[in-house]
This record gives sequence, C-alpha cells and structure tokens, in this order.
Amino acid sequence: TKYACYHVQIFFTINRDSSMCCNRIWLFLSLAVLVGVRQACALEVLQARWLEKDLQFRSMTSRHNLTNGIPLQDIIKQFPSLEDSLQRSRRQATTGPNSTTYTLNDQNSYGLIHYSGSYSQVIFVLTWQPALVNTNLHRSTNYGASFTNIESLLDRTDANPLLWPFFYTSPTNKNFLAFPHATRSLMYITRDEGQTFTRVNFSQPINPRSLQWYPGEDNWILGLNTQSDVLYVTQDTGTSWTLVDNYVDTAQDFQWGDPTIDPAHIVYYNVYNPTDKNRGNYTVHLYTKQPPFTNPAQEFDPNLGRHDDFLLLGRYIFAQQTDSTGNPFLKVSYNRKPFQIAQIPSTFGHMNYIVSHINNLQALVIVQHVQGQFNLYLSDSSGV
Repeated sequence: TKYACYHVQIFFTINRDSSMCCNRIWLFLSLAVLVGVRQACALEVLQARWLEKDLQFRSMTSRHNLTNGIPLQDIIKQFPSLEDSLQRSRRQATTGPNSTTYTLNDQNSYGLIHYSGSYSQVIFVLTWQPALVNTNLHRSTNYGASFTNIESLLDRTDANPLLWPFFYTSPTNKNFLAFPHATRSLMYITRDEGQTFTRVNFSQPINPRSLQWYPGEDNWILGLNTQSDVLYVTQDTGTSWTLVDNYVDTAQDFQWGDPTIDPAHIVYYNVYNPTDKNRGNYTVHLYTKQPPFTNPAQEFDPNLGRHDDFLLLGRYIFAQQTDSTGNPFLKVSYNRKPFQIAQIPSTFGHMNYIVSHINNLQALVIVQHVQGQFNLYLSDSSGV
C-alpha cells in the first residue's frame, strides 16, 4: 500500500484523425496532474479501495461536512503519515507545473497509461484493439518526453506477443511488473521496470488475468481467471499454480492477509453461490484458506453471512451489507474478531462507503449519502 497513492493507471480511447493514416494518441503528461493525484490520494484513497464494485474514482476534497464539528485539520493531525503526505505535496506543488506533449503513431484504439510513481521517470502505455488482434507496449524513461515501442523485448521468439489489456505491479517493488498474455497460459515479467523481460510459461492451462502479490514476497502471487471465476496461487512467480477456490467473481473479491497480523500466506476471499449468479443478483460469503490450500475453506465469520463486498486493511476488515429494503450498512471486524455494525452518527440514508485512511487506533471513513452529500466520520479504536 505504500505505492497505492503514486501508482496511476488511466484508461483512454483514441479518436481517428481522418487527416492521418493512423490513429494519433496525444499524451499530455503534466506534473501538476501528478501532484494533484498525490494530494487527493493522500487525503482520500491511501491504503484504500472502493467497497462498491461499480463506484468510480472521484475527487472529494471539497464540500466535506463534518457532522461532529471536528475541524478537518484536526482529523488530519491524528494520522501522522497522512499529514506528512499532505505537507510534502504542498511543498512540492510550489513550483509551477511542467507539461509535455508527445504523439504516438499507433493503429490501436484503446490504451492504458501506467505511472508507478516514487519519483520514477518511467511511464508505460499499452494499446490494443477491441477484439485483441493487436497490442503495442510503449515505454518512456523521461516522464513522457519521448516513448519507445518495447514489444520486441517481451519475447523475440513470438512474432505477436499479444497482451491482456491490463498489467500489474508489485505493491512493494515498482520495478516488478507482470503482463499476462491475452490468449495463452503465460505472462511476461520485468524486474527492472521494463529494461528487460522474462517469459514465464505456466505449467497448467490456466489464464489468470487479475494478479495480486503477497506483501514483501514477489514469488507469491494470487491469480484470478476472470472468465471461469477460479482463484489460483503460485509460489514460484507463475511457473506452477495451485487451486484456491471456485466461484470468486472479481479482483475486489480476494486479498492476502496482513503478514504482521495474520498467519503467513493466508488468503481472504468472497465466494458466490452459482445459482444466485445465474439469476443475475447475488451476494457472497467471506472465506479464508492457508497453505498448502488443499484443506477445506473456513468461513471467516458465519454470523456475517451474505454481504456485498469486503476490504482488509491492517487490523480492520470492513464489509458492506444490504438490508431487505435495499439500504446498505457497514460492518467492521477489529483484530479478526466477529463483525459488528458500524455506528455512524447520521440520520441521512447511506449509498456507499470509502475507507479513506486507517492507523492502529482509528479509521477515517467517507460516507456517500442518498442526498448526494459526502461526510467524513472518525471511528474509535475498534472501527465501530
């Protein structure tokens, strides 16, 4: 999570310019934008992700209403790392923004821009066609002033190393990235931020498309096949894979445990009932599994039961549930104890929850209310 605030990936589409024989991708890479992202992340999404699968990132630095009357700066001071991030961003934002425009002559219509941050100058641009008949991978080493097509570095024995239109970076090592193949059971990895690549052939005919590294151990990776909803784990950076479980729906439905609190290499994940999914409306149950992953899964808290989504952060596990009238509510597990309903002091109806920041003493949660209002709430040590 250290790099969560600086790791930026942006999807974009390209309009065809009739005056040229190919599509033109204009990349406007502004340091002002990067600083703005860092400030927003520091306040809102550091060590966090959306609990709602369909919720998109949006800026919420304005119009916060504090129902308990605590000044925002006083809340920030209770999170030293958050306050330090904001102060550092302000100092770095005092200089004027510098922008660069670069034109990629690329035939593809869709793209993904990746900036791994931590003061790196490397930027990746992956482009593809809707039917995945062609992909191109470009790399810049000077903050986007120029780009080089590095497709040939992936595999010189493969005339068309077709890539899945998404790739992944280790949360603790920005130099380590993985690029799954679009159709075959293999991926390309780099440990030096794209200078060199290694092809990893999977020993089984599986196609994990969503990857997640174990904190601090880059050889341990969780991989989800998003077509079959099957979750796998590898201990050797992808050469061999072991089945974890079936009926795991999305990338938001599985997480490694926290190595400072949980048993080593334990996995938390949601499992859906396939009968429910066939009806198009389903909820999930939270399970855990440990190495060697051959024993039956254990339901984390049977009393939690069916829920919509979960998020594990340090000593806290947050879960969102929906009542019989369709209204969501938040539950919290602290120190891996049974879940309790979060007592949020508000008479407004709730729509979504964003866990903005945590430390070992309390959590900062943003609640989106049905009136379109966003409020900040500060918990006690139990998160309840």
